[in-house]
Amino acid sequence: MVEKGPILLYGKKDAKYHPMEPVEKVLSECYDTVKVVATENKNHLAYLNVSQYYMVILYEEFGEEPVNSIQGAGILQYVAGGGKLLVIHNGISVQENAELAQLIGGKFTGHPPYTTLPILEYHIEKREQPYMKCMKDFSLPEEIYQFDMDNFAKCEILCSFRVKGQEDDRIYPAIWARNYGMGKVIYCAPGHRSENLQSPQIQQFLKNVYEA
Repeated sequence: MVEKGPILLYGKKDAKYHPMEPVEKVLSECYDTVKVVATENKNHLAYLNVSQYYMVILYEEFGEEPVNSIQGAGILQYVAGGGKLLVIHNGISVQENAELAQLIGGKFTGHPPYTTLPILEYHIEKREQPYMKCMKDFSLPEEIYQFDMDNFAKCEILCSFRVKGQEDDRIYPAIWARNYGMGKVIYCAPGHRSENLQSPQIQQFLKNVYEA
């Protein structure tokens, strides 16, 4: 078993749509007894080690330079060796690397245009799953992220959402998890704004992911 320790957060401080600094502040407050190390240096991803970081959080920005093969291999080896990878919202943009797209288990396909964020109603699908411990259904103003799930990745959908007031009542995946080698991969779609990561249910989720 990998011993719990520091968290590495990767993102971009000056990103146009998803700046890392507000998220770093929220995560540091959430994990108040754990050291959260933030970096903009993508080369750090090439040399990840489970003895150095118990968990890695990706908050990558769409449109940035894609993860290269060496950096992608570093992430794959980290997870396969027992690391825990939490991908939040736009962090799924590393899907431009085909191996990482399969590692995450779902590929972002887009979201509808909007002028204001719609209210999304989230439903906990697997209440007995450790990542969902003590969580209740909740609502947030959030982007309607849509995905193509990888049929070969064996993802477990833990939380889904529907758009409040939407006539077709379509259900979308919001949070899922999968095993990879000796490690774990968790994806969380909510997180367009740092305020959403401060919601009580998401805070509970973030703590659960680290502790489970």
